[in-house]
Amino acid sequence: MPLTGIYGFVGSGKNIIEVIDCYYTPKSVPIYTNFRLDLPNAKLIEPEDVFDLFEVTEENPIIKLVTDEAYSWFESRGSGFSEMNRFLSYLMFQSRKRGLNWISIAQLRGTLDLRWRGLEDKIIVAKARNLDSAGNSTDDFNYILLKNLKKIQFGLSYEKSKKFFPLYNTKQVILPPDFQELKNKLQFKKNPQLLNDLIDKIVVDLLVTKDSFPCKTLKNGEIKYGITQDWIADKLLRVNPRWLEYTKYVTVRLKAHLLTEEAD
Repeated sequence: MPLTGIYGFVGSGKNIIEVIDCYYTPKSVPIYTNFRLDLPNAKLIEPEDVFDLFEVTEENPIIKLVTDEAYSWFESRGSGFSEMNRFLSYLMFQSRKRGLNWISIAQLRGTLDLRWRGLEDKIIVAKARNLDSAGNSTDDFNYILLKNLKKIQFGLSYEKSKKFFPLYNTKQVILPPDFQELKNKLQFKKNPQLLNDLIDKIVVDLLVTKDSFPCKTLKNGEIKYGITQDWIADKLLRVNPRWLEYTKYVTVRLKAHLLTEEAD
């Protein structure tokens, strides 16, 4: 099964050509997308859902995966450090065996992982169109298809394409899976008090479950808590896995709080 890359500037028609392709895909073929696509055989998925695409069945020997703003899933910079990128790489290399027809859409080909660029079977380049101040245009769509060292030019009529616009949101924002974490880190760097407030909130939330803390009662009736960093990590994993990176800070602050209670 092929890996196809569709590239072009904003408003050039990158999405509409693939939406039309999905529309004419047999309804028996499941289509997975990271953007809204109103088709009966289309399903919206997140990056972590691609694990399910490894499950090939006799009922669905062929599946289609369409990733818009593909750099948000496997960006070229630092992609080797991400477990998700490694897993996506396995999908790329085994796409034919998995019956996976994968189409990725991006403005710039260079932003995508080198492994993707090396495995592409087809490249479609959407030519730039004249856009108004709102980013809209009624120009027809024109493309260049590159396959097997051959270049083919073709186009789509704007008028005939309009009927497919309601199937998707032409201006839907696609964010990377770790966008919130990146946003938080930038905010914490700008205003460290926000991070302090978050640590305090986590500690308060954990203290609600103080009865479950590991502890022992001494002969004099004093309670000693056996809080360790590993125990805190396990606790955070159960409450909110995104808090795991703050384990060290939470441990120090929670221990300090408990020591203050013991002193009182």
